Amino acid sequence: MTNPKTKDLEYVYDMLPAQKRLRETTSPFVLMSGGYGSGKTYALCNEGILLSAENAGMINGLVGPSIPSLKKDILPTIEEILATNNIQYEYHASTKRFDKMIEIPLWNGFIQLASGDDPRSMKGPTWASVGFNEPGIMKAEVWEVGISRVRAKKATNPKIYACGTPEGYNWLYDEFIKNPSKDHEVIYADTRENIHNREGYAKRLLTNFDKPLIQEKVEGRFVDTKRSRVYHAFDMEQTVKGLEYEPNLPIVFTWDFNVNPMCTAICQVHRDEVWVIDEIVIETSNTMEVCHEFIRRYGAYGKDHKAGIYIYGDASGRAKTTKTDDTDYSIIRQMVGHHFSAYEFYIEVPAANPAVSDRINAVNAMLENSEGLRRIFVDDRCAMVRESFTRTVYKAGTGGIDKKQNIEHITDALGYFVYRQFTPFADIGNEGGYIEEPIEEGSFAL
Repeated sequence: MTNPKTKDLEYVYDMLPAQKRLRETTSPFVLMSGGYGSGKTYALCNEGILLSAENAGMINGLVGPSIPSLKKDILPTIEEILATNNIQYEYHASTKRFDKMIEIPLWNGFIQLASGDDPRSMKGPTWASVGFNEPGIMKAEVWEVGISRVRAKKATNPKIYACGTPEGYNWLYDEFIKNPSKDHEVIYADTRENIHNREGYAKRLLTNFDKPLIQEKVEGRFVDTKRSRVYHAFDMEQTVKGLEYEPNLPIVFTWDFNVNPMCTAICQVHRDEVWVIDEIVIETSNTMEVCHEFIRRYGAYGKDHKAGIYIYGDASGRAKTTKTDDTDYSIIRQMVGHHFSAYEFYIEVPAANPAVSDRINAVNAMLENSEGLRRIFVDDRCAMVRESFTRTVYKAGTGGIDKKQNIEHITDALGYFVYRQFTPFADIGNEGGYIEEPIEEGSFAL
């Protein structure tokens, strides 16, 4: 710190190597590109606090992707750092929008928090510096508006910095990697370098990610994860086998509610492997018809299944339909739940679906992780699952799935289950809650 009021302050900041480089760099534009749990947010918040001392009397901006992310990530981290250092602070907030100002009286410091989901909230104030949290999931406009606010003439350190995990080849890649100016610097932060993470955290990521995802989400490197084939880890010879239904294991019945066709995947879990043993694909169908078909196959007059039934799927099924006051999941409960009422029955569906990219990454990592371990297998009779894994592609020039072939729905259904139960970064504390009490991890794995 260069503020004379802080010369006797022993500021506690046990810096990791990447955090130290961010603190010491003199580059006008710097990106700390790191994996999950690499200390990015902690570095961003410390940087904001220290810059408020260096640029005393002036406003220093901190931009998050959204208001919830500011409240969940940035504010608690700033409060923790200031409390650790016994530094008093005050809040000043706008009544019209979220642009909370943090004042640090000790050195006359100011930090203004702004949300990237509304770039207009950044227009107006003059900042001495600005930091961006997770810029890869923001629009380029947020970056452009934010850096345009750094114009305080008397700023001691007019630093423009960003801390986040890469999100493929997007505008951030263009800005710092593909076409960087000489005044741009990239600092890489590897998850494995963070000695403060709980034991086994990095190893769990390595086990659950495939090789490209490790480069991006652990090493912080930019990777083209949006390759032409969505499920690039699928291998027909390695994944498709003759699988047997196991009557003593619970069935996972996971849904996508596209009408034409309506698709469901039927799975069983063998220890930590997902076996896709069956599929229901019916053209121009509805939830009731699919339930009838499931009961026909696995009910008293079919396989007479006598173990648990666990329901997963698309969060859109929680909404009431236009034709009835029932939701899709209430119909499933009434029909499937009633028929199998003598056995365990769970519906576990979050308030909102995971990001498409996270769901796809979770499935690819189960198809083959970085160690070459495969944990999804498909019965050779599941024609639609095979077709979807083989032919689902990205739309050219985008990160979105090409839906023209109309074959992606059944792997979507499978992905909702895989993400929920086999992904270390799944949002277990979903704000909207789950329909049922979540299943304990591994409770159905024998």
